[in-house]
Amino acid sequence: MNKFAFHIDDFKKVNSSSIYSEDLYIPTEKVSTDSRSLEQGSIYCALKGDKFDGHTFIDSALERGAGLIVISDKILAEKYFSRTSVLLVPDTQIAYGELARIRRRKINARVLSLTGSSGKTTVKEILATIFAEKFKVFSTSKNNNNHIGVPLTILSAPQATEYLILEHGTNHFDEIRYSASIAEPDFAFITNIGDSHLEYLIDREGVYREKSELLNTAKVRGGKVMLYMDDPIIARHASDFPNAVRYGTDPSNDYVISFNEHDTEGNPVLNIIGNGQSIKLTASLLGKANSINICTAVAAAFVCGLNEEEIRRGVKKLVSVPGRLTKTQFSDFCLVDDWYNANPSSMENAIEFISGNKSCKNKVAILGDMYELGDKTKDFHRHLAQILIKYKINTILLIGEHTRFTQDELIKNNYSSLYFEKREDLKVYLSEFDKSDSIILVKGSRGMKMEEFATFISQMEK
Repeated sequence: MNKFAFHIDDFKKVNSSSIYSEDLYIPTEKVSTDSRSLEQGSIYCALKGDKFDGHTFIDSALERGAGLIVISDKILAEKYFSRTSVLLVPDTQIAYGELARIRRRKINARVLSLTGSSGKTTVKEILATIFAEKFKVFSTSKNNNNHIGVPLTILSAPQATEYLILEHGTNHFDEIRYSASIAEPDFAFITNIGDSHLEYLIDREGVYREKSELLNTAKVRGGKVMLYMDDPIIARHASDFPNAVRYGTDPSNDYVISFNEHDTEGNPVLNIIGNGQSIKLTASLLGKANSINICTAVAAAFVCGLNEEEIRRGVKKLVSVPGRLTKTQFSDFCLVDDWYNANPSSMENAIEFISGNKSCKNKVAILGDMYELGDKTKDFHRHLAQILIKYKINTILLIGEHTRFTQDELIKNNYSSLYFEKREDLKVYLSEFDKSDSIILVKGSRGMKMEEFATFISQMEK
């Protein structure tokens, strides 16, 4: 019997379910929620969303050869059980998660889970690249880090996986508790605690309370927890995890990191020392935050048994994640794409980065709104003006509902900037703008679709 595949006994473990089947279900390891991509013999789980209902695609799933359907409609269960095996459940989303939990327990892979207010996708990519030097790795793809994405990643992992690297996202309380209960991590950490998703998580303590569920789950399982002690909120709660691996710039940590040196081209030089291990690396990713991201991944790699040579090879292969502080050099200017998302800390990191650039005289920031900041939306956008002034950004182009507050604050401080109500007006301005000897940052929250402006600038140069 293939222990990696699902069998009839596994379905009996799915809570409050009923099995309708004419024949014993043929085992499979494939689970799909999309009838269009379903493979012969796969399980089809009919998820329900705000704008869709997977139950309407059952016939399509059967045409593609679904061997079992997971549904929550009893009338449909009685209709289809003569054609295929049927698992009737109260909630298909919960059943999907339970199937992923069963699958997680079937694979021999160690699970490394991470979350954080910013940098988690970048750290996940760094980890996957480094760990691949020693292990067979499978990791979260795209933005599949929520209550559907985490189960999807687990269910998609090949049987040969040795390390499963999972990114956990959240914007409401208890989402990480749920995804962590499915992932059952062997090793977990938080990249940082910032002002993200405050619309629902209220403040940084609320952000920590939500994200620390990942650490709690690993702790209860006897897994390892890693703590970034330079983050004041993580450090404040460090006593909750007395056996944690601690890292940061203070010499008292298990792993001591530093990133104040620079090579001849201005790239940061990183040092990570601890537990009889040490490594010195030149960062291939931009900005202070990415230096910390690399140090985080290297410390995790040491803890998980990789050696210096394996880590060094992996770091050399790192490339920027599209839309996350990626620099492109054109003939007479430099474009910095950081449009994937934005919160107050990542905004300051990106602005600090272009301010520190020595090769371009003009510092240009094209900025859109930061979302999900709740009652503090106005305050954070006003404070953004102070950051732009602090780092002496000499050309500021703003768009979005909330950047009006940034514009108002800049005007109060007699600091020059331009605000655009319409996207087309900003494009017209950019088409006539003299970009020579400039470093141009494009950044905003995902819903602002700031990549449109980065693409527009790039295409003008072709």
